[in-house]
Amino acid sequence: MKIALIQTAPVLFGRAATTEKLLGEAREAIDNGAQLLVFPEAILPGYPFWLDPGGGARFNHEANKTWFARYARAAVNIERGDLAPFAELTRAGEVAIYLGTIERATDRGGHSLYCSLVYLADGEVQNIHRKLMPTYEE
Repeated sequence: MKIALIQTAPVLFGRAATTEKLLGEAREAIDNGAQLLVFPEAILPGYPFWLDPGGGARFNHEANKTWFARYARAAVNIERGDLAPFAELTRAGEVAIYLGTIERATDRGGHSLYCSLVYLADGEVQNIHRKLMPTYEE
């Protein structure tokens, strides 16, 4: 089995732009014979870089609220179909994808963000692993 570990940068807060970028990276890996594609944690829509320098644990801080609101709007919603293009790449059954996302799950109320690892194969989401115990500033 040929595995592609895809290291790339997201288009921060740009779910659609990052999706297009990642799909391009995925297609290139598939064209080079990869059967399993693995993307980094939180690649879609990106890692919350502002937490450390912005004092992320200060929850009633106006700048942190602004950043978080943008981040929440950019988060992946699986029920809405945000990952459908990735699922489509796996439809023929020749490739599977592990994709690190920040997920805003409407089936859990839509108010929390999860650092989720999504497994896609055979044209659909097969499994979602949500981080249950976030680290200090998450």
